[in-house]
Amino acid sequence: VGGFDFPPRKEKGKNDKQIRDSDNVTLFQRKNQLSRRLRGRRMGDPRMSLAVAAKLERPGLSMVEALLAGGFVFPNLNEHALCDRKVRDTENVTLFSRKKELGKKLQELERIGCINAKDSTSTGGL
Repeated sequence: VGGFDFPPRKEKGKNDKQIRDSDNVTLFQRKNQLSRRLRGRRMGDPRMSLAVAAKLERPGLSMVEALLAGGFVFPNLNEHALCDRKVRDTENVTLFSRKKELGKKLQELERIGCINAKDSTSTGGL
């Protein structure tokens, strides 16, 4: 199983901390190692990826327009009295948070050299 020689089935009455492989490492420890490795590889929201792509294709887009192009829905966006911290999407996440996340993604792409600073100048008033 995964390159380790654990028994194919757990023996009745034994927990993960009692089962060891040939390196004397417990099954509990191996599961934690795997969990830590996979933690950084979480899949992002595909709508955010679309929003990033929209912003990169058309740098003149505002952050809100890019989020809408990505597929986010903000039902009360047109209410003029609401600020970014009060407008929420269908998943109850604020527009402010979505804009901040989009900005961070664009900054990360800029930092690693995928885009130039001039390509992402219009941040939509973050």
